[in-house]
Amino acid sequence: MKGCASLGKHRERFNRWAPTYERGLLWKRFFLPLHDALVERLPRVNNLHIVDIGCGTGALDVRLWEMGAKVIGLDLSERMLEIAQARAEGRKGLEFFQATAEDLPLKDSWADLAISTIAFHHFPHPGKALKEINRVMKPGCPFYLCDMCNEGMLGRASLRYGRIVGTDDRHYSRKEINSLLKRYGFTVEEATLIRKIPPVMLVIARK
Repeated sequence: MKGCASLGKHRERFNRWAPTYERGLLWKRFFLPLHDALVERLPRVNNLHIVDIGCGTGALDVRLWEMGAKVIGLDLSERMLEIAQARAEGRKGLEFFQATAEDLPLKDSWADLAISTIAFHHFPHPGKALKEINRVMKPGCPFYLCDMCNEGMLGRASLRYGRIVGTDDRHYSRKEINSLLKRYGFTVEEATLIRKIPPVMLVIARK
C-alpha cells in the first residue's frame, strides 16, 4: 500500500507540473544540462532500440530519435505523456506509453539500450524495476542510470530538502545503486558524480 500511495503522490505532482515543466530555471539549469551530459556519454545510437523509463515530456527522446534511434518512452504521468505524445506525431519510431517501471509493456530482449534520468529514486520497488529493465534488454547491452545521489553533506542536504517539500522520499548512494544493479543481473562499469549541486550520479551498467 505504501508503494501505491507513493506512486499516486508522484503522479499527481508531475501531472500538476507538466504544463510548466519546461518553462522554469530548473529545466534550463538542471534537466537540460543533464540531458546534454548523458547524450555525450552514449554510444552511437543510430538504429538502436532505446527504452526511456521515466521519460517525462519526452524532450530527451526526441533528441535520441533525431540521432537515428527508435525510442519508446514510458512514464506514469498522463499530463507529461500528453506533451510527449504530441511530439511523437509524424515521427515514426518514436512512441510513448503510460507504465510503471515495475511493469514495462515491452517484449523480452527488445532494447539495445535503456536509460533513466532523474526518475529511479521515485520508483517504490527498485528491485522489481531493475528486474523488469533487465528483462526487456538484450544481453550485453548497456543501461545508463542518471539520478540524485545522497553522498556527502550536499547529498544529505538535498534529500532533506526533498523530504521537507514532499518531492522525494529517498536518494541512493553509488554504493547502494551498484549493489542493487549487481543483485539484478547487471555488471557495473562506471559510477561517476556528474554534478555537484545538487549531487547527481551517472551509473553505466551492462546486462
